Amino acid sequence: MTIKLRGSADNAPLVRGGPAQVLEVLQLLDVLRSHASRLARIGNHDGRFRRSDQHSDFTAYFRRRQRRLLRFPTTFRRPAIGAGRAADHRAVAETKAPTSTYRQPGLSTVDRSERPGNSLMRSTSRTVAADWAARMAALCWLGTAFSYFIPETIAALAFRGYSFSTHMISDLGIPYPTVIDGRSIDSPLASVMNAGFVVQALFFASAAVIVGRALPRRGPAYAVFLGAALADALGLVLIALFHSGTREIADGTIIWHMVGASLSILGGNIVAISSGFALAPLGMPRVYRPAGIVLGLFGIGSILFLVAGPGWFPAGAVERASVYTITVWELMTAAFLLSRRGGLNSLAKGRA
Repeated sequence: MTIKLRGSADNAPLVRGGPAQVLEVLQLLDVLRSHASRLARIGNHDGRFRRSDQHSDFTAYFRRRQRRLLRFPTTFRRPAIGAGRAADHRAVAETKAPTSTYRQPGLSTVDRSERPGNSLMRSTSRTVAADWAARMAALCWLGTAFSYFIPETIAALAFRGYSFSTHMISDLGIPYPTVIDGRSIDSPLASVMNAGFVVQALFFASAAVIVGRALPRRGPAYAVFLGAALADALGLVLIALFHSGTREIADGTIIWHMVGASLSILGGNIVAISSGFALAPLGMPRVYRPAGIVLGLFGIGSILFLVAGPGWFPAGAVERASVYTITVWELMTAAFLLSRRGGLNSLAKGRA
């Protein structure tokens, strides 16, 4: 069978071959016709971005393949004024050449890019993966917050005479009775508090790593964000392993507790400050960035006031002010990610 292209220079046959080759050509012409008609409709549009919600071949294909109707934002730009149909034809002519192939049953090798909805299938999988990563990170940050409040509450209830304003947080993790700076310490459930520190570290580091998979791009802000999160996690592990009791003061290992506390408090508050920049591609609300900066600066200022301040306020309350800012940020970030579907918003902005 032979197909001739009318109007060619020498009426040379365009395709020679059997029905399979002819069907390939017909499929190619159908795809080009679909693109041309779409460009023609867009050429008469008012030039603003729009959503294509028509039941086209692309959505029909996904309706058959996935048993549901998928709608995706598609942006188009109007050709230059005066270009007319020539710009539309150039847009069709500049379509990329086939780069990958698939074999359809009963037919010869066909260009994968000509398969209806193939690009949308790839974008769908990326969107689903990003949305899953954002939600998993949010759940990890929720786990971090609860793995601090729950062990602290349990250990404080078992600690006779514990005061949230005068006692330090690390007093709950000292596993033996002692007296430090006039504070009587006897925490029978110190192991619960120390285990909570380790669980916090695992949740916090995991959240920072997982949320990176939801980002369409990772710049310097995310590098700072991730580094501070890992420092916070390392500090929590050091706090759990090295305590602040009289025995640690005597053998000198309290230095590791002090290093861990510094890494945890400073790293967590730096995470809050940098999150507004690192997680911006996830479509966070406008209040998120300034709220994170305020929380982080307040937390860092609180720990500096505790170390070098005049001591106007109880030490335990000032220390908690530097730690609770991190917990508030964790709850805020988790709530925004779960309510706004961060992964889906990020890819929608990246494609626009």
